[in-house]
Amino acid sequence: MTIVEPAEGFASQSKDVPTTYLAPQASGLLPFPDGAFSLVTCFGTLHHVSNVSTVIREMARCVAPGAFILIREPIISMGDWRRSRPMLTEHERGIPLQIFENIVASTGLEVARRQLCMFAAFNPLNAKPGDVYASKLLVLLDEFLCFVAKWHYRYHRVTRLQKLTPTSVFYVLRKPT
Repeated sequence: MTIVEPAEGFASQSKDVPTTYLAPQASGLLPFPDGAFSLVTCFGTLHHVSNVSTVIREMARCVAPGAFILIREPIISMGDWRRSRPMLTEHERGIPLQIFENIVASTGLEVARRQLCMFAAFNPLNAKPGDVYASKLLVLLDEFLCFVAKWHYRYHRVTRLQKLTPTSVFYVLRKPT
């Protein structure tokens, strides 16, 4: 297993799985040959980088034909940038859904599944012990609420109604064979 991670504190070695940690390059380029991996995962990371399209293209390059890339990212603005945003970095922002879809489309990857997820009302619950998304029933409820509320999705959510929407998107992408 290879993990690209900037924080050295996350590195740990497993007795069962040989693991290599590499720090990412600021350019977003990955130091791996074409088709090197059978699976690439990226959960809640891309909204921290400035060159999202480069990183996704690099993931597409590094995954083998027929292999999968799993991505989950926030698709909302994550608050008013003119004010202090507790627990967020200064420039942290979600990726607007249409921009995200355009980036994915430009890679040539097949979208095996695209699912809006993480209904806004569940987010405060997720910070407490007993992860909401560990319950199959709550996952199904989240899927239903995100489906019902997708009609009023907005990147910049202002009204209370606008805030009751999906906050993230999950992609299962496949590199064509």
